[in-house]
Amino acid sequence: MFAQLMERRIPHFLGLYLGSGWVLLEFSDWVVQRYLLSPYWVDLVLMVWLLLLPTVLIVTWFHGKPGPDPWTRGQRLIVGANVFLAAAVLLVLASNRDLGAMAERVSVVDETGAMQERMVAKSEYRRRIGFFMLDNQTGDTELDWMEMGLPILMELDLYQDVFLDIRGPEHFAGMLAEAGVADQSAVPISLQRQLADRQYMEWFATGYLVAGDTAPQMHVTLHNTATGESNEPIVVSTENLFSSIDEVTQAVRRALDVPTNYSGATRDLPVAQLITESEAAFRDAALGYRAAFVDKDWSTAAEALKRATLKDPGYAHAQIGLYTTLMAQNKTGPAIEAMNAAIANLYRLPERVQFLAKTEYFVVAKQDVASAITVLEMATTLYPADVDAWYLLGAYNEGVGNRDKAIHAFSQLLVQDPNRLDALIQVGKLHQSSGAYEDARRHYLRYLEARPTDVQGPLQLGGLASAQGEHTEALRHYKTASLIDPTDPGIATKVAAAHFNLGAFDPARAELEEARGVTQTPAQTAEVELALLSHHLRRGQVALAVEHFLAYRQALSESVPPLLLAIRQQEGLDALLAANRADDLAAMVDALANLAPPINKMAHALRLRIATKYRDLEEIKASLVGMDSLIESLGRAEFTSLRRYGKGVQAELEGDLEGALAAYDEALEIAPLQSRWHEDAARVLRKSGKLKAAAERIGMALTVNPMSGELNVEAARIALARGDTATAQRYLDAADTVWSNADADYGPAQLVAELRDKLPPRG
Repeated sequence: MFAQLMERRIPHFLGLYLGSGWVLLEFSDWVVQRYLLSPYWVDLVLMVWLLLLPTVLIVTWFHGKPGPDPWTRGQRLIVGANVFLAAAVLLVLASNRDLGAMAERVSVVDETGAMQERMVAKSEYRRRIGFFMLDNQTGDTELDWMEMGLPILMELDLYQDVFLDIRGPEHFAGMLAEAGVADQSAVPISLQRQLADRQYMEWFATGYLVAGDTAPQMHVTLHNTATGESNEPIVVSTENLFSSIDEVTQAVRRALDVPTNYSGATRDLPVAQLITESEAAFRDAALGYRAAFVDKDWSTAAEALKRATLKDPGYAHAQIGLYTTLMAQNKTGPAIEAMNAAIANLYRLPERVQFLAKTEYFVVAKQDVASAITVLEMATTLYPADVDAWYLLGAYNEGVGNRDKAIHAFSQLLVQDPNRLDALIQVGKLHQSSGAYEDARRHYLRYLEARPTDVQGPLQLGGLASAQGEHTEALRHYKTASLIDPTDPGIATKVAAAHFNLGAFDPARAELEEARGVTQTPAQTAEVELALLSHHLRRGQVALAVEHFLAYRQALSESVPPLLLAIRQQEGLDALLAANRADDLAAMVDALANLAPPINKMAHALRLRIATKYRDLEEIKASLVGMDSLIESLGRAEFTSLRRYGKGVQAELEGDLEGALAAYDEALEIAPLQSRWHEDAARVLRKSGKLKAAAERIGMALTVNPMSGELNVEAARIALARGDTATAQRYLDAADTVWSNADADYGPAQLVAELRDKLPPRG
């Protein structure tokens, strides 16, 4: 048999076929990598190679001997059948595969009017990976700066690659703090995997540092988020710090099967050339990043980042960090100087990060939101798979009231990365805010179906049910969320709100008090204190509401920088208004007015909110003048709706009831869930004698907020005006129930007794 094989030269031809096929396979792989062709071409070449092997063997067996050999009909049929079968298999495989390029060329006009071209990766070939802090196991605490610094450097290096979506340790720091993790460099793999999944990362990287012969050794391991499987650790010496990062990131690309030798799609500069060549500057920056993201020590962070920029003024990423930490402390002038320095050295950043920096620059330094949106539109054109740019584009469009454009941006985010299911939540919220409840429900259900063990599905469905007045259904969804995560105090506040809307005041308060006892972080404490403030204020217990405001503000001061404190403390404004705390209100206004421009213009909005509550016509007029400047600078829809509402109050106070109603309705087009504004609109309708319309309007508001004492009082007034004393009695009884434990001097509760005097005695 062996002699026959040799005689027919089967080993010779078979070896030649296998060898040439292998060369062709390797060449195909090189072409695919080099020119970003679909990797399925390599699979097709392999299939052709294997499928035609029978033909090679048959032809060699019958025609391999020296000399001519005639072809028989059977040989032709067999070879033809093999070729036909191979073609059929290839046709089936090709029909189910995208054989186009892994990237495509796009063109866009930049903000200077110049045309730019880029190769962008298709979404199906992108990879998503998150980096956690390293664990310093060298025993030398002087190296702790590497724990966060090195993963951030890996993140920035990989940001050059259009095939990667990356999250660095700064993205996980807040979530780890919420989870009560004290040492973020030593986190259980199970928790890291859970957080990576929450960030929609396919992979996550962990690692540690150990002592080496001449420098610490870095060990980095990649983990598959879905399966939990781990790759072989990447081990490098940090003797040459920047080179070690380049070595690790190249190994990460190979492990994730990302093209590494292609041409024209992106640049891959050594990290030292891209970020900074100064290890001393980088060390200071790393200390700043840790102080900011982990310790929330903005002053220390700014000092470290300032040292970094002094050692390397062209270190753009450190300049952006310095800008952020200075803005957090409301140090506007130095912050803008840092941002200007970053913009002057944008080439020292990955291009995707450049777009994000320019967006912030236009918003804060130039007070030009429209240009910021244009920059993001350009970013999504040049990098259509950049989900961060799509998310920001959606958020900015939502902020300025471009609801349709926001929906488009979040929808495109989902198209580019079907695993970014948070986009479903964002689109659902946008539909819900416009009253398109069925569209909102459809998106929330899609999220719930894809992630049944995630609390966001039931939480959003609960919020939707509440917005429709289906409070029993809302309670059911919130309780489902609490079963998924029974330790989250934020979910308890939702459960309590649903109990309140159903009239179960004692269970609502018990839920909040229990949540208050299990908070682990100042941020959680602030959330629960704000919910308690709302609970007591709705019940007319102003003194208790003020106590919870003070506790809320204290917890907030421990969890956010001064800039955010000045903004977010407004969430407790109603308690101060109800208590007539003039000094505290003035201090709140001053805190906003002293912020950096254009954010300081938010003081106009706060003044208007205070003036409309106290019905101060002259102050309303003065505040409305400032609102124009605020809207021009920040353009947010919430300020536009507030301005329209202020115009309505002004018109009502001036006796123009028709103009007031039109302005209230225009405000409610943007913010349809503002129950107080519905109350104002109903009051104007009552004053105008349109009692049926007034009853319908107040009834809609009560469906959503049935336990509002104020709404029930206005409903009673309307019923009295219509001569329906029985209905008026029912509404006054409801208000009495809500305010049964109100402060003795609570004014709105005293109105109930005054209105009862206008009713005939109960039969």
